[in-house]
Amino acid sequence: MFEFLKRLFPQSTVPLPVPDTPLEPPPLSARVIGERDVSPSEIAMTSRLAGDAAVHRYFELSAIIERAKEDGDFVSAVRAARETYPLMPAVVRQMKRETGGFDLRISHAVHSASVLMAVIGDREGIRELREALGTTAELLDWLPAAEEAQADVALVEAIMAAIVAQPGIKQSELKRRVSGDGRRLGTLAAWLEKGKRLRRINQGSTYLLYPADSPLSAPVSDPTPPVEGIRSIIAPVHWHARSPCVHCARSLAACGNSRENM
Repeated sequence: MFEFLKRLFPQSTVPLPVPDTPLEPPPLSARVIGERDVSPSEIAMTSRLAGDAAVHRYFELSAIIERAKEDGDFVSAVRAARETYPLMPAVVRQMKRETGGFDLRISHAVHSASVLMAVIGDREGIRELREALGTTAELLDWLPAAEEAQADVALVEAIMAAIVAQPGIKQSELKRRVSGDGRRLGTLAAWLEKGKRLRRINQGSTYLLYPADSPLSAPVSDPTPPVEGIRSIIAPVHWHARSPCVHCARSLAACGNSRENM
């Protein structure tokens, strides 16, 4: 697989064989994908790519997805993923032709973008992902990612509804308002914050959740109010020269009497 990828990307320092046919120029640039929706005609053009051109474009889009995800630009990441899906049958065929099998274990367009689709509520993109995975035998093992995204998009809608109904709700209390696993709800809340759909304010071991447009700052704890009727009194301390105790005085007197009797 490593030698196969080296042949696709000419920046490698290893001498590379010249492909039989030159790579077709990609139909869309990263900048275009990030600025507007991909039109049906452009997607159709992408789906016509085959061989090395399809594989090259697949990895180019994967880089766009990962970069946009890290930047919190989930819309651009999802656009790039949805352009990837028509390429996947050709990618599978070419990898099998080159290496004898399809050995990719993870895909940004599938395993990263599916979560982002749920976060931004792109049900259409999730449907396209399911279709892409369901029509290619080698991709059937990835179907759980699309199924989880379908479940997540419902959780996201419930989370946002709870926050709008009660701004400042504690993240730890979401499971009382939303039917779902508490850990998954927390994970989705973190993704929603990264995707700029909500704001989380740290409060001890949990977070307060607010809609993204709430103009607020972290809550400040009020100082403990003074207790009425109680005052701190500092009394002056007077020091006196220490006088002998009565017992000592009696002992000294007895000692004197004894000397006189000696």
